[in-house]
Amino acid sequence: MKHIPVMTDEVIKYLNMKRSGTYIDCTFGGGGHSMEMLKNLPCGGKLLLLDLDPNGEAIFQKNFLSNQINNRENDNVKFVCKNFADLALIVKENNIKNIDGVLFDLGFSSLQIENKNRGFSFNFDSPLDMRYSVHNPLTADKIINTFSVHELAKIFSDFAEEQFAEKIAKAI
Repeated sequence: MKHIPVMTDEVIKYLNMKRSGTYIDCTFGGGGHSMEMLKNLPCGGKLLLLDLDPNGEAIFQKNFLSNQINNRENDNVKFVCKNFADLALIVKENNIKNIDGVLFDLGFSSLQIENKNRGFSFNFDSPLDMRYSVHNPLTADKIINTFSVHELAKIFSDFAEEQFAEKIAKAI
């Protein structure tokens, strides 16, 4: 399946990209927004790509490193497989002094939904995984089958604002 990013034109427009700017895509996903961002940066611009999902690195290798973008080498783009929650540390580790724009495309990717092994979709009979990173040992299956009713209800209430959180937790 080919990943099709949404609102790409709007992303590029509102980032108001400078030709020699430094930009960070904190949610690389399928790389669609990043590809468009890179097209708007000549050799002087920099693009740092982040994604917690290790599959992002393979997409990066295939689409960014194995191909030249705009007939030039891609030494101005780098992928980091880390959580954007660690953005301050990642920026420091990569010696970035000035940032001209940051993109957060929040939510999960269609690539994750369409992958039957990830457990994000009701369309497949598959393990209840639902992890963004396979390096995280805590799966949705483990949560559902080992957390107490109180812990589940708190998750449903706090993160989904579910008014029937306790009732749903008891049913599970």
